[in-house]
Formats: sequence, structure tokens, C-alpha cells
Amino acid sequence: MGPHWIKRSSQRFGRLETRAMPVSPPFLANLPMQMSEANGVSSKAPTTCVLNLPSNFAVALLAGFFLTGTLACAEQPHVVDELLGKVISVADGDTVTVLVNKEQLRVRLEGIDAPESNQSFGARAKQALSGLVFGKTVTVKKIGTDRFGRTLGVIMVGDIDANAKMIEDGWAWHYKQYNKEYRLAQLEDAARKAKRGLWADPSPLAPWEFRARQRTPRPVPESSDETPLTFWLNVSSGVRHNSTCEHFGQTKRGRSCGPDEGRPCGKCGG
Repeated sequence: MGPHWIKRSSQRFGRLETRAMPVSPPFLANLPMQMSEANGVSSKAPTTCVLNLPSNFAVALLAGFFLTGTLACAEQPHVVDELLGKVISVADGDTVTVLVNKEQLRVRLEGIDAPESNQSFGARAKQALSGLVFGKTVTVKKIGTDRFGRTLGVIMVGDIDANAKMIEDGWAWHYKQYNKEYRLAQLEDAARKAKRGLWADPSPLAPWEFRARQRTPRPVPESSDETPLTFWLNVSSGVRHNSTCEHFGQTKRGRSCGPDEGRPCGKCGG
């Protein structure tokens, strides 16, 4: 039988050095004992391999294990139940109704927040979710119940995670206020960089900010000498917004403009 090769490590000048060396089969049989003796462990003790690693390497190794474990825990929302049913309606980009055992179950997709129906991209988000789940038999992984009595859950269409897919395709935000999943945060970052879906707009309004504005609406100024309407032009898209619009002054590339410049916004009429 020909020689075998092993890697042998030694600590020199504070560094861990590794080199390959040829060995014969009898040596391999006694390798655990020899490694133990080389590290100051009695040959009579159980033959457990002990390596003297530099302290900074050991700390880095432990930190890596700890970080990996922390991320794994953050990526695992606790599932309390699994329900099988058919999606019979889609309310918007993050809410559906599922027929489970002949009973209608209102389900809010957990971990995401899509534009409201009366918000920019709201209709597109609803269409995207409908294409994924409407009329299909799905599994709802129930996480809990929200304050409106809706079931919070992850909707699986076969092997497809519909919640994650909506973020990946750029039709929903990762709802970081209530969900800490690292994978969803990564999907949102990737969609934003690729300008997919609603991220084609350089500065889309997050739905939680839109809802906050709806709760405390700004007074609508009347067109008069005292309180005239003002206008804002999105230089990138050429769309004009008036001062009552959610996008007024919000675009990264924009400027004040006159009432006849650019194309009027489809929401506020420019």
C-alpha cells in the first residue's frame, strides 16, 4: 500500500502553520494519540484530538458560530398552525381571503407591507399578488392574529413563498417594524438596486407613511391669491404634482414649476 498524505499543523511565532507530509498506514492508526501527546495530553487519556489555536482565531471562530445562530433564529418566525385552502379573493397587495373547510379566512401576509389600494402602485401590487395566489390551493403558515382579527401568515403556493416573492419582485416592502427576517431585508435591497416593481420610482412612498398622512391629512389649499396651489416637477419622469399630492417635493430629482409644465400626475391631477 502506498504512502498517505496528511496535513500537520504547528504553532510558530504566534501563527498556525500547516504543511503536508507523507505517512504510512501504521502512523495513521496512532494519529489521535500522537496529536494528543504533541499538545501536552497524556497518551493514556482518551484519544481526542486537541489543537492549540491562537486565541484571536478561536474568538473569531466562536463569533462566527454565534452570528450564524443569531441570523438563523431571526429567519425563523414561529408557526403555530398550517391551514390548507383556496384563495377566493385578493383585497390588495398583502391581504387575501382563503376558503378553509368551507369557512372564509382573512389572511394578512406576514412580514410585508404593500401599497394601499388608493396609493401609487396599489393596483399593480394587487395584480401581482393575484397572479401568484388567486384561485390556487395554498398552505397558510399561521404566525398569529393581528389587531383587526386577521390571520397573520406566510402563504405557500407549492414551493413558492408568496410573501417573499412580492418583496423580491418589488411590489412590497419588508415590514421591518414587525419582522426581522434577514432574508426579506436582502430581497428588498436587491429589488431596490434592480429597480424592480415600485422601485422604478426613485422615491416611492412607504405604505405606513401613506397611512399616517391619511390619518392626519394636510389642509387642501384653495386656489386664490392668499393660498395659491404650488407645483413640483419630477425631472426624471416629467410628471407634475401639486401641493396636495403625496409626491409633492418628495422626488430626488425635482424642482418647483409652473401649472403647465410637464405631464399632470394621475393621482392629484397636477
